[in-house]
Amino acid sequence: MKLQNLDGLGNLFEDKKILKIFHSAIDDIKALKKDFGFKFHNIADTGFSSRLLDHEQYSLTYLVDYYHKIKLSKKEQKSNWEKRPLEKSQLQYAALDTVYLETIWEKMKEELTKRNLYEEALSEFEKIASEEPGAEGNSISMDKFPEILEYSADERRFIYDTLVFRDDKSRKLNKAPFRVFNNEKVILLVKSRRDMAKLTEIVGKKDAESLFRIYANPSGPPIQKFELFKKPGENLTNEEGERFKRLRIWRETIMSIRRMSHQMMPSNKMIAELAQRNPKTLDELREMNLFSEWKVIHYGPSILAALENVPYESNIKGLIPINKKFE
Repeated sequence: MKLQNLDGLGNLFEDKKILKIFHSAIDDIKALKKDFGFKFHNIADTGFSSRLLDHEQYSLTYLVDYYHKIKLSKKEQKSNWEKRPLEKSQLQYAALDTVYLETIWEKMKEELTKRNLYEEALSEFEKIASEEPGAEGNSISMDKFPEILEYSADERRFIYDTLVFRDDKSRKLNKAPFRVFNNEKVILLVKSRRDMAKLTEIVGKKDAESLFRIYANPSGPPIQKFELFKKPGENLTNEEGERFKRLRIWRETIMSIRRMSHQMMPSNKMIAELAQRNPKTLDELREMNLFSEWKVIHYGPSILAALENVPYESNIKGLIPINKKFE
């Protein structure tokens, strides 16, 4: 089935009175903006909320099990979603993939409110809804893998080469890279790199054969830890480099106070941009469009203080921990 007119969806997405619930919204929103020019207002994101509520896992399958004690089959996740028409089982899977979102969000909303995290979540949703598709170019980034330091140098090379393969294929198909396969599947492929049968099960015979050859002939030497985040700060002046170091200390401090993971914090790329542009006021920080309004208000004063190399402990006392283990 091919829809001839999607204007109704555009009106729905833009309507501020109607709540739109997503799971891990940002890639979908960017893709829909790029492909159809849609605008988004009033969204909720159960994927982001799962991180803010410090769930053990962030997948929708996990959340359905956690909140409803229902185990969704993962069989159709690995089926061919490019073919038309889709199989009946695929259509049923696609429907079930969203049927639980509303009740999950209602339960999450209660938890966020109880733990004084709801306003932060709403602000982050607004930021996600405002995100625009990036310019065409190389989408390869190791920053997207929060546990990248835990992998071996060889595995990091294979992750990089898998991302190059995905990026090339996305260009040929005119798709966003995550629609070829997501980052979780990148890791699964790398872990299965010596097993042709497993690779075939994950991505099909043709891509499996290509990846198997890539893994047999990596594009370069193993990627060492010191090489990972070299790029964001490598072009900084000495003064900017000092600000970059202070901001990384600031980030570790916030992570410690809030007991939150690295993936919830500004990336090295964002920190390098802050170090270079060196905002002096909250308005200047806001104009950089790096953070939600909640973060500008609650993180902003300490960021500005770190940039100026002055104490900021008094600015971060009221931050709320998110790790449930410490409650």
